[in-house]
Amino acid sequence: MTGTMPARPNKAYMTQNEFRELIDDSGLKQGAVAERLKVARQTVVRWLSGRTPISKANALLIRSVLKKKR
Repeated sequence: MTGTMPARPNKAYMTQNEFRELIDDSGLKQGAVAERLKVARQTVVRWLSGRTPISKANALLIRSVLKKKR
């Protein structure tokens, strides 16, 4: 056994389904969501596909920007 630690897996703090639901509830298109979050549209696409996990900081941002209106 070597002295190196195993790579830490990327942990998503929001599922792609939760993200998609927030987008659907907002009524916005992916480009508008990207603009509001100040990220590239491709980033939104990668989050939705699950290719890129959504970090804790981004999950908090997404929830605050796309929160459901009551």
